[in-house]
Amino acid sequence: MKYQLISEQETRFAISIYQRSIKQKREKDCFIGKDPSYRITTRTSQFTTLTDIRALLEYCLYPLFVNGDTDIPDRISKIIVEILDEDDVAAILQVVNFFYMQSLLLADYTELPFVIQPGEYKEKMTEVLSCHREVMENYKEGEFSLYRRSMYQMACGMIDKINWDGKYIGTQGYLPRPGLCGHMKEEYFMEFEITKAAKLAAKLLPRQSLKICRPQTSHPEMEQNKYNLFIILRSMGTWIRRIF
Repeated sequence: MKYQLISEQETRFAISIYQRSIKQKREKDCFIGKDPSYRITTRTSQFTTLTDIRALLEYCLYPLFVNGDTDIPDRISKIIVEILDEDDVAAILQVVNFFYMQSLLLADYTELPFVIQPGEYKEKMTEVLSCHREVMENYKEGEFSLYRRSMYQMACGMIDKINWDGKYIGTQGYLPRPGLCGHMKEEYFMEFEITKAAKLAAKLLPRQSLKICRPQTSHPEMEQNKYNLFIILRSMGTWIRRIF
């Protein structure tokens, strides 16, 4: 399926944030999202204190590129290079997340507006992760204090599943595989909070083995949204807690 632009109504708010970041020369801040003024997220975003990279691509970068801002790939590439030369581990995670999300989109679509080739940054990313391993393992700012898995484990889980060729492979061709962080277990844990109430529940519940179970609610639309989320997480090889 070829990528199709999302409706203007759905993208208007996200694009307004991104265009403001361009005017104020804060495009990198929008890519990272630590500053809430430049953060782009959706209701189903995994991280609430960082920009949702998939939303950034689908709601901002792709529509803007199609509508004439063809310099976006070059600017994003420069941002990636800058981040990999710095010591901001949250920003480094976002770079890994960018190529991971792009890999998912390459599996979902047969054509995207643009693709940034991850192979050019492969050696640098693995080197940076290795250098910052201790800091990432102990990073507890914001919501990262709630997760069972460390930031480093999250980054390894993503980098092992990046499509380094940057080619369209179709949904049947994209399978989790051992990668650059081979010391990580193939099955890993991750806590995923959707609302403040869920986050509070996650804190109060005893930390024990997690298991996948299909969310069930009495509201059809809510049920469908949560089940869609469940399918996405399952496709990532992720185990989630029943916190809905």
